[in-house]
Amino acid sequence: ISKPDRLDIIINQGMSFQYIKQRYLFTYVPNLIVCLAYSIMIDSSVQAAASAVVEPRWKKRKPNPSPPSFSSLPDVIILNCLACISKSYYPILSLVSKTFRSLILSRKLNHARSYHKTREKLFYICLQLPDRPLPSWFTLWIKPYQTEEENMKKKKATLVQVPSSYAPKEPLLVRTVGSDIYALRQRYPPSPFMLVRNKERYIWRNTPNMTVARVNPAACVLHGKIYVMGGCNANKSAKSWGEVFDTETRTWEPLPDPGDELRFSSVIRKIKIIRGKLLVRSNDEKDSVYDPKTQGNEWKHVKGLSSFNRSCRRGLIKTVEYCGKLLILWDKFANCEEEKTICCALVALEKRQNGQVWGKVEWSNVVLTVPTPNIFVCFTLMLHSSVQAAASAAVEPPWKKMKPNPSPPSFLSLPDVIILNCLARVSKSYYPILSLVSKSFRSLILSIELNHARFHHKTQESLFSICLQLPDRPLPSWFTLWIQPDQIEKKKATLVQVPSSYASREPLFLRRVGSDIYALRQRYPPSQVMLVRHNENVLWSNAPSMTVARVNPVACVLHGKIYVFGGCKANESAESWGEVLDIKARTWEPLPDPGDELRFSSVIRKIEITQGKLYVRSNEEKDSVYDPKTRKWKATPKAREGDSRCMVGNIYYACRAKSCMWYDKECNKWKQVKGLSSFNKNYRSGLIETVNYCGKLLIMWDKLAQPRLRRNCQEKTICCALVALEKRQNGQVWGKVEWSNGVLTVPSSYVFLRSSVIRT
Repeated sequence: ISKPDRLDIIINQGMSFQYIKQRYLFTYVPNLIVCLAYSIMIDSSVQAAASAVVEPRWKKRKPNPSPPSFSSLPDVIILNCLACISKSYYPILSLVSKTFRSLILSRKLNHARSYHKTREKLFYICLQLPDRPLPSWFTLWIKPYQTEEENMKKKKATLVQVPSSYAPKEPLLVRTVGSDIYALRQRYPPSPFMLVRNKERYIWRNTPNMTVARVNPAACVLHGKIYVMGGCNANKSAKSWGEVFDTETRTWEPLPDPGDELRFSSVIRKIKIIRGKLLVRSNDEKDSVYDPKTQGNEWKHVKGLSSFNRSCRRGLIKTVEYCGKLLILWDKFANCEEEKTICCALVALEKRQNGQVWGKVEWSNVVLTVPTPNIFVCFTLMLHSSVQAAASAAVEPPWKKMKPNPSPPSFLSLPDVIILNCLARVSKSYYPILSLVSKSFRSLILSIELNHARFHHKTQESLFSICLQLPDRPLPSWFTLWIQPDQIEKKKATLVQVPSSYASREPLFLRRVGSDIYALRQRYPPSQVMLVRHNENVLWSNAPSMTVARVNPVACVLHGKIYVFGGCKANESAESWGEVLDIKARTWEPLPDPGDELRFSSVIRKIEITQGKLYVRSNEEKDSVYDPKTRKWKATPKAREGDSRCMVGNIYYACRAKSCMWYDKECNKWKQVKGLSSFNKNYRSGLIETVNYCGKLLIMWDKLAQPRLRRNCQEKTICCALVALEKRQNGQVWGKVEWSNGVLTVPSSYVFLRSSVIRT
């Protein structure tokens, strides 16, 4: 649907007008990643596609619950996404909705851009137009990502009147003194205020006020002092037409009166510092200099611009450095003598080996049409990070008839790096919905680059995965718990089969040794490869390979060594069924053979370390224990059925058939968790696993899908609950069930193999 010629196909399918309007609009707004997904999910046919992600293959597909509304997405996520997007897209994004526009206009977005260091330079000019009593500010809007063919037909840039969706208000006149930035307001009414902030912070504070209220003054910094001139009535306060602020003593002092002839009543264009003197430029007949002393330097002609120079020989307004390039502004008469067109060009400069400077015009076009008797007042170039009004009022000046905006660029024109950085800040719980946008968008969600971006931005989340052996599949299957965002009445979570848009691949089996993280693969085909990376680095490297290829092995760390068991055929290599990696020597050694009785052929569930011994838990009749000191294996009784333990916040918890317990280290007793009496009745049997999930207790159990059938029931429902824990002042631990529901329906003969919690 990213092409206009496919809109008729959407209409023929009988979709609602509201759906067509939203889907058509959002598809052409490339930066609106999250809002795009929500609007697309309005149609029921797309909802049916989402259900394929959730339900297992042997179940009849059911319609997915309707996705959350746009307002359910936290504002902080949207603001962080917008902060990483170029401001050139803001006029387009402001048309999405009133809610979205209010976020674009908010001051919090300024702070987010400052925090992420994504502020951009904006070029402003101030013009005195004949039909307006006050000067008017305009901003240069360079439109995003236009191809060379589009440049031939459409103009690349335009002057946007302030306020607009590209620039919310008149720019501040900013001057830097040391580590502080001082600012003067350039809008009406006149004001004596001056603001200051530190370079590293975005919060402005007040400084001592000027002695005279000013509007559109000029200022410069010389020897740590701020000189301010003009912006007030020339005859009203002759002594305060110019004044100076001492940043050390924080006091204002008036400058000497320049006299009636040089005390300009018009807006000062700029103050130029030449050899320690202040040269004041204005639109009056004369300029003035405060303690003048100048000396000219030699100028050289810039090569390669002969044809361009002919087009702007007259009417030159301004040249300024813009993002390391030369921005040239000039005017010329339009078709009639009553109007002029202001033109602009961006020139890239290059100094070549022969000492000559060459220029290349990147773009050049008309940016504004104004009445003939106009006066260029001043210009400002500043780092800016805010937006304010509607884009429709931003393109054309008010005295010209409004024309429709050119169609925004297609979704694919947005660079992948921007999309990835936006997605990295969005919770993974939204990925199954976002993956339905398009194939290109889904490929980005499944890419490794997105994992790297999440690691870089420190937005990784914990994922809980389980491995099941299903009777109709020869290989074990992995499922990941997808906690759906902001669901209240409908079910909160479901188990999503791997791979999916929520979990693109089987989880790695991770173990940490010091500052390094070691990983084993848990997918087919079997592999000898072990990976390693530093905990501050996202890139994996190869560790010494195991002696036997394994799949779904289990590992643990004891005394700086990594013990690996299983994952290979029990009779294939008896000597290498278990092996140990010495981290310092970087060598593998085989462990003693546990014998045919204890050499499990099934997938090992987990290894528990107790008193320096390794207890290997499996799904077979017996468990085993290995003592590294004596290098001997022994059989050990299996853990009590329905007993699963984990640690949450330095407290051990154990979930049993009829209760949830916690271990009190002070009195060495197991005590019952309060507040879960009604919940405990729901899982009297069939407890599968309890794990620490984001500082909370995640409990998983199964039950018959149709309890009335009992023996004849061929399906079970795996259920899951998330319990928040709190230790109160009386020493008791209380639990609160945040949500609880069925997450997957499986054949009753399934086998639970293991679980895993990793951050990704």
